[in-house]
Amino acid sequence: MTPSMVDAASNAAFASPEALVKAAYQLISFGPGGAPAWSTFRSLFEERSVLAMRVLPHDPSIVVMSLDEYVAKQIWSDTRIAGYEERPIAETFTVTRDMAEARVRFEMIFGSGEVYEAIDVFQMIRRRKRWWIVSIVSDCLDTRVAAVSRS
Repeated sequence: MTPSMVDAASNAAFASPEALVKAAYQLISFGPGGAPAWSTFRSLFEERSVLAMRVLPHDPSIVVMSLDEYVAKQIWSDTRIAGYEERPIAETFTVTRDMAEARVRFEMIFGSGEVYEAIDVFQMIRRRKRWWIVSIVSDCLDTRVAAVSRS
């Protein structure tokens, strides 16, 4: 994504829950040798947001973390070299006044050719004339990932 595309995405992203979620997937994805547009990605989130997710398909459990912790964990050397994309497959949105929820089935596409199916559940709020992500809960749905205890 070019800088002008990032700016346009960030401005348009705040208009609706659908636009906010679309921008999140665009901004976390990048080609070989690239990196996510972290500054613009961060602008989608309320400052006290919480993420609970299995960041990598083979992680042993879901981890609860801040946005800063997620950014530190999300990108590792192999993806920086080969690229990474999150591609939505199916989405459902529910909006009630100033809150919204999105359930998104998506593909995690690693530049190495590995593809895993996962689900994100976004919680969003409208405040100060825009939409914000306040939480994401996520897990890998792919059966190739070893089952772990769900306690």
